[in-house]
Amino acid sequence: MLDLSLSGRTAVVCGSSQGLGEASAVALASQGANLVCIARNKEMLDSVVTGLVGERHQFFICDFEKREQVENIAKQLSDMNIDILVNNAGGPPPNPATQSSDADYLSAFQMHLLTAATLSNAVIPKMKEQQWGRIVNIVSVSGKTPVANLAVSNSVRGAVINWSKTLSNEVASHGITVNCVLPGYTRTSRLEQLNTLAAQRTGKTKQEVESGIIAQIPMGRFGRPEEIAAAVAFYSAPASSFVTGTCLPVDGGWTKFS
Repeated sequence: MLDLSLSGRTAVVCGSSQGLGEASAVALASQGANLVCIARNKEMLDSVVTGLVGERHQFFICDFEKREQVENIAKQLSDMNIDILVNNAGGPPPNPATQSSDADYLSAFQMHLLTAATLSNAVIPKMKEQQWGRIVNIVSVSGKTPVANLAVSNSVRGAVINWSKTLSNEVASHGITVNCVLPGYTRTSRLEQLNTLAAQRTGKTKQEVESGIIAQIPMGRFGRPEEIAAAVAFYSAPASSFVTGTCLPVDGGWTKFS
């Protein structure tokens, strides 16, 4: 029998005030998990948590660009029994490699890789004690297939994928799985921003930019946040107990495998 129930489990979802993080929190709560939502906007987080199914939910305020805040949240999580950790953060600003600064790379490295590693290291000891845990990293298809004008994002996403595979091998014997969900072009505020900037950069209309992208997607449309969240929900569930160290593109067929 396919066991997708998360009743009695506690799940941390980062970047859960909107977009893919919010959709993931909604999905996990619907499976019975108690949510710990993390983001930097208190009002938006409060709204998300209030709307979740169930009652035993809470949220922490944290700006992933501020290292001391990340370390403080990690300490709090280390004292809790966390069963599921969903690492997720907003993407770096677009730019070609020739126009990306050291500061751009360092900021993205801290927000994505260092934050994911710090939070994971905080919750893994308790996961080892109970011999059960799920770490799900929402990354991007650009970590496998670089996207033009996203040099910083392409670079740091690839680093997160390789870190995830390394970690998965280290903790597998403790019943802890580590997997990556790779969203493709999905209708979020991030995509809206990127398409607007692309239109300004190329002189095209936003509609023309979107039509050009959709033409590259075999399913002929952008994804929906809940479709990404469905993959997160599977990786978080008991049913995925023998799946670890993998990357699942959720992109409507956009990724081209050799």
